[in-house]
Amino acid sequence: MRICKIEDAVKVGKTFKYNWYRGHSRAYNNLKPRIFRDEFYSQGHQAISPDTEFQFVYDFKRIAPALYSALPANDNNLEWLILMQHFGTPTRLLDWSESILVALFFAVIDNPSEDGELWSIFPQELNKLSEIDGYPQQSHKYLKYLSDAPLIENKIKLKESLEITTPPNLPLAFYPTLKFSRMNTQQSAFTIHPVPSEENDIISKLTNDKHLSRYIIPKETKSNIIEELNCLGVSYRTLFMDLDNLSKDLIRRYQNPAWSCWGQPDQPNFDSIL
Repeated sequence: MRICKIEDAVKVGKTFKYNWYRGHSRAYNNLKPRIFRDEFYSQGHQAISPDTEFQFVYDFKRIAPALYSALPANDNNLEWLILMQHFGTPTRLLDWSESILVALFFAVIDNPSEDGELWSIFPQELNKLSEIDGYPQQSHKYLKYLSDAPLIENKIKLKESLEITTPPNLPLAFYPTLKFSRMNTQQSAFTIHPVPSEENDIISKLTNDKHLSRYIIPKETKSNIIEELNCLGVSYRTLFMDLDNLSKDLIRRYQNPAWSCWGQPDQPNFDSIL
């Protein structure tokens, strides 16, 4: 399936009103969190440094107090993972958005010479696989297990402390507390993932395209979709809300001479929609 213009994405969004969306500017055909991708989780990397995930979490929690004041409680590892993800540290979280236009922006904004991809997931169906109806609260024992696991070597003790008979071995979808303006603007949601295996990959578990779909965005359509999104107010500045991304928008605008042309166009013809 392909998305070639913004109307295609709107049609998908209207059809799957309760889905979440995720965009990649390259067609990876993969839904692994960054900590479990080859750059940190290849066979060679694991042989040399099997505790990389632990080190990321441990060092971030150790150093962050010197750099940032609004920190979670030390034992709230899920909130720590959300904070790490927000600032770009690799974690076992995967970002999603309730807005298909936000996801489409990330699918088209980079790598203009390559096709992008957009994923659509019905998150409640994913949670049903773990016998959870709807969405777990952030205090849910399965979420706590998955967020504490990187820091606790004795998983049996962790399981017993949470009174869990069988530890969760599938990704879970949950809504975070929106503590950052960027998360609110991007309508953020997350899936949290266990250590990957062939049995717990989202793509292998959700085989019905009503529950998980992948759309290709052809490379030749990216620039036009970017322009359409910008006209609808979806841009670096509006999604990230900081001066760095305001600068990115301005650079993109004034690299294109068409933006500097004067003159107001005529009113468009609306007869075609009557």
